Amino acid sequence: MKQKRSILFVEDEASVQEELSAFLRRFSGDRLYIAQDGQEGLEMFERYRPEVVVSDIIMPHLNGVEMVRKIKEIEPDQPVIFTTANSELSLFVDMVALHVEAYLPKPVDLDVLGESLQKIFRRLEMQERYERQRTILNEVVQLQSNYLAVLDREGNVIFLNDRFSQFLQIDGVQEGQRATEAFWKMFYPSEIHPLQSLPKRLEELRSNTTEKECDAVCLEHLKKSFKIGWSEVEETGHVIVTLVEVTKMMQERRHFERRAIVDELTGLKNRFGFNQKIVEEMLQAIEKRKPLSLIVTDLDFFKSVNDRYGHLVGDEVLVEFARFLLRHAPDGATVARWGGEEFVVLLPGHKLEKAKTLAEKLRTLLHQERLSSHELQLSASFGVARQHSFEETPTTFFERADRALYKAKESGRDRVVTEDELSRLQASSNSSQ
Repeated sequence: MKQKRSILFVEDEASVQEELSAFLRRFSGDRLYIAQDGQEGLEMFERYRPEVVVSDIIMPHLNGVEMVRKIKEIEPDQPVIFTTANSELSLFVDMVALHVEAYLPKPVDLDVLGESLQKIFRRLEMQERYERQRTILNEVVQLQSNYLAVLDREGNVIFLNDRFSQFLQIDGVQEGQRATEAFWKMFYPSEIHPLQSLPKRLEELRSNTTEKECDAVCLEHLKKSFKIGWSEVEETGHVIVTLVEVTKMMQERRHFERRAIVDELTGLKNRFGFNQKIVEEMLQAIEKRKPLSLIVTDLDFFKSVNDRYGHLVGDEVLVEFARFLLRHAPDGATVARWGGEEFVVLLPGHKLEKAKTLAEKLRTLLHQERLSSHELQLSASFGVARQHSFEETPTTFFERADRALYKAKESGRDRVVTEDELSRLQASSNSSQ
């Protein structure tokens, strides 16, 4: 059974509250807290600290924007979904400033609300897993034997414990300058004269925090990771440096971090990793005033491959299709697996027509490919959209490309449809009715 999540629902309209609260209980069970206005919502947030806030905007006493602004002062990373019938530009600006997860127009599409909640829950779950891993790593780190060095106020090594001496291949402090050089060479391996400006090096080591993680290279040129801490003896000015080796722990942590954003089958970014990337690229596109386009593609009749040849062959097809997209994607593009047989290609610097040309090229070239050990020939459908303005959210950007893809499949598959073509088709359909 999936874990129920606590949700604060703030809505002053009785009919909307009744409908959405029944829907939200599917995700929260008895952990749904309902408030009638922003002031009550803020009080309930402080009392219950829910994992997600779903709120209307226009409400008496304290509107949703002001309530969320106060909530973000308490919990800056609090996930929030807004619902509203108001479409004023100023509200969209507020949404961007508050970093809300989704902005859903009324009447609320329950499917879209459910998808927005699931995205938040998946991210929360990954964060919780990551925190559990961090806790475990920190506990294990405490059991390791420390490397210990004492430096004078100028940064010279005046003592090494046996473990550190053996690691640096130094015979005690009789080799004072060599010990100092070996110590600093760990942190500045590419520098020919690491002993220059030692006080500055020492300050860099101590900067920002009394404890941090670092990578260092020993004399055998083996890269090791350490948890490094320092403390200063006020009377003498000596600095005690402790290093706890966490090489394996860091490797595992990086492995888990990578798994959170990388699709295990294809090696591409997964949906979570892509969602991080699209936010970065959209912000850069706005800042640099450059175009940004998105291709969403889906293998046609992929289910029949699994049904006829089995899922192992289906996996081969997906891996080779991923390689095909990477091979033909331009420099700077991001290729990711959205899920199942659906992939995305994010194209910085590409206007819509240029992105469409690439999609047509991919569609045509795919006819020449033979995928998997069974040398299957498959086609794909493509939907193409462009970023519109700073008001755009990643969700609306993706949805327009996805709708164009759906139209391509609905129109017979093995074709490319852009958002502009979709709009013209819809307008033509409406005028003929």
